[in-house]
Amino acid sequence: MSGEQINEISGPVLLVALLNAGLLGVLSVQVFLYFLAFPNDRVYMKCLVYGVYILESAQSFLIAGTEWRVFVTGFGNVEVIDQIDLTWLTIPILTAIDTFFVQGFYAHRIRILSRSKKVMGMIIVLSLIQLGGGIALGVQGKQKRSYSLLNTPEMKVPKDTTIGIWNVGGVVCDIIIAVCMTYYLSRYDTTIKATRAILKKIIRLTIETGTLTVIVGIVCFSLAMLPSMYYQVPMGVIGKVYANSMLVLINSRMLLGSEEAPSTIISQVRFATTPANDKDIVKEEHSGDISMYSEDSIGHSRCSRTVAV
Repeated sequence: MSGEQINEISGPVLLVALLNAGLLGVLSVQVFLYFLAFPNDRVYMKCLVYGVYILESAQSFLIAGTEWRVFVTGFGNVEVIDQIDLTWLTIPILTAIDTFFVQGFYAHRIRILSRSKKVMGMIIVLSLIQLGGGIALGVQGKQKRSYSLLNTPEMKVPKDTTIGIWNVGGVVCDIIIAVCMTYYLSRYDTTIKATRAILKKIIRLTIETGTLTVIVGIVCFSLAMLPSMYYQVPMGVIGKVYANSMLVLINSRMLLGSEEAPSTIISQVRFATTPANDKDIVKEEHSGDISMYSEDSIGHSRCSRTVAV
């Protein structure tokens, strides 16, 4: 292995470790804010938030272990640098699992907003495809055990195919999520200015976070087509990007509500296109969900200042 090849392997390892640690710090702050702001959230929401955080923390510790092996105990040892070790699990598999949970969260939100299982089913299928691609890439790394064997000409097509399935599946899924969330949120019509402002900001957050994950996925796929190992950098941080994007949207119930809306807003929140059963959408305080109530059973809809997302 030449000096240039060593740099191509050790360089991405260092960059992934630094970026991953920084994003874990951001995620830790997001989780702490969630813990303070929403102690009464539903159990499934707490399990999702804390489960994703534990998964991402475990990934960061494993990445730190890889960096210690490469730059401390095995410093200058070409064989140690060339070993894949636990990277086959740390990056592709754990990241794909984390992505699946986050995209599942958005699929659940879209099902509530649209009251349709078709779009949710399509998102889940695409998310399962990216999960399969991530696991397949991890299996390839586990079998080859070294970067020199993984990057042989015979492995280029199988490796690029699995990376393509993983990244393209995730990118398409993210685009559908952003479009659907924007569409269904924009259908709500309300005469209350503050409520309208909050909905616009949620739409903006959805577009921004969705665009970010799409860009990282495209960069990862593009770098994977080049004869280098630097595709591991976006691949190693995209899980943290997904987790932070989800927490930003969840915590926006607190952040957006504090800007312009009063403590409680009484308004009619309706679909721009009236649903068949003519139901209003009501947010349950701190539940993290949107509930449906018949207009016959209550005279009006209540939109809390902590908006459900």
